[in-house]
Amino acid sequence: MEFEVDGSLHFLDILISKKCDNSFFHQVFQKKTHTDQCLHASSHHFLAQKLGVLNTFATQALPISDENHLDDEKTHLLKVFNRNGYNRSQGLRAFFKAKKGPKIKNDPNDQFSGVHLPFYSGDHR
Repeated sequence: MEFEVDGSLHFLDILISKKCDNSFFHQVFQKKTHTDQCLHASSHHFLAQKLGVLNTFATQALPISDENHLDDEKTHLLKVFNRNGYNRSQGLRAFFKAKKGPKIKNDPNDQFSGVHLPFYSGDHR
């Protein structure tokens, strides 16, 4: 169980804090032991996997950080991306993509976007 410390409580990845007027603000929470390391840009993974890491951090930051802390979180993440070998445009692209949101079909009649069947070569009876 987590306990309030100095008017703040962290829950999952969110730090919730009280203001003087008893309203609340929230921002991304990271433990003191967090190293800001992620999949390095020079690693031998596919580019889509490496950019997916940036997209995940950006997608997490947008809804968690309130308007007063979002710019600080963006600045922090862009520095983290840079230290892990990514350039600024890749980081900014991740935030742009996160702001656009997921591609979701809004047609209520469309329940399935497709069917994926495994491929078997030869005769399997």
